[in-house]
Amino acid sequence: EGRWQATFSAEQLNGWLAVDLVENHPGQLPSAVSDPRVAIEPDRLSLACRFRQGRFNTVLSLALDAYLAEPNVVAVRIRTARAGSLPMPLEGVVTQISEAVQRAGLRIQWRQADGDPVAMISIPPHTDARGKRVEIDTFRLGQGEVHVAGTTERR
Repeated sequence: EGRWQATFSAEQLNGWLAVDLVENHPGQLPSAVSDPRVAIEPDRLSLACRFRQGRFNTVLSLALDAYLAEPNVVAVRIRTARAGSLPMPLEGVVTQISEAVQRAGLRIQWRQADGDPVAMISIPPHTDARGKRVEIDTFRLGQGEVHVAGTTERR
């Protein structure tokens, strides 16, 4: 109970993506997607993966801003989407993100900021098996790491 915090490095997240995701959650990525990786800078998150479908073989990348809009609501602003060096239309990216978030059982709403799509992803306050409620009140991207903090209280 009380205040908690956790910091995850890009190295730790990439290790999880390379090993645990592949071995313990094999159906979570579409079959055309492999080798997802992240790079983290202050207020900026870059995602990339290999995409192979038929004769099409490229690296897909997203440049995102991510921040906590309010407790338990993560805002993800899509800055750019690319297939190799070519810009991708954001409509398909928005659809894929919406479907993935909904499959995870979370709620998503879309907004715009200066013409960029912004996903508002609601993470319900979690109540664990011991009846403790977990709330996230801090989400911050730093140089090579993401910091998350919140509180846990008995219900």
